[in-house]
Amino acid sequence: MSITERNQAIASEYRWGNAKELAAKYGVHFTTIVKIVRGQGVTINDTPLIERFKRRYTVNKETGCWEWQGTMANGYGVISVNNVLQLAHRVSYELFVDSIPSGALICHRCDNRPCVNPEHLYAGDYSDNMRDAQERGQYFRERARNVRLKQTTVDEIRELYSTGSYTQKELAEKFGIAQAHVSRLVHFVQWPKN
Repeated sequence: MSITERNQAIASEYRWGNAKELAAKYGVHFTTIVKIVRGQGVTINDTPLIERFKRRYTVNKETGCWEWQGTMANGYGVISVNNVLQLAHRVSYELFVDSIPSGALICHRCDNRPCVNPEHLYAGDYSDNMRDAQERGQYFRERARNVRLKQTTVDEIRELYSTGSYTQKELAEKFGIAQAHVSRLVHFVQWPKN
């Protein structure tokens, strides 16, 4: 059997989850099976993207947010599209609204990172995103890029630490940040007094 014939046979016999079985049958490594199948144009996961997407969120009835229940990264949902992880809110925008303009960000009107409700999303630029964050009280320093804390939270961390009831490590665990970050906050290295 030629390599071409072998590859065609593998592609025709491939089903989700049987790569190792085919590898043993044809005497190749199982990752080779996946490469062969991709090269033959066979879809690895044949469930349409929109169906996979719809199974991965739940609707919050109070806010209307479609909250992502799948894989998360930095508070945002992610989903595999053509074997590449994509931010779920960007995929939602493309599935339900329109293609994303070149260089555009997809911003949340609801200020909820896991939300993928297309009605809560809009295409904007970095300035739009920063302006919205400032209006919602989430962005206080021009140099701060990935701000996850609000001023009220920083004030609370400082107040709790000053009581002596909490260690920096306990505060870090409580607020989901690194102990080193707590140290920089309570010593006013980050977020200096206004």
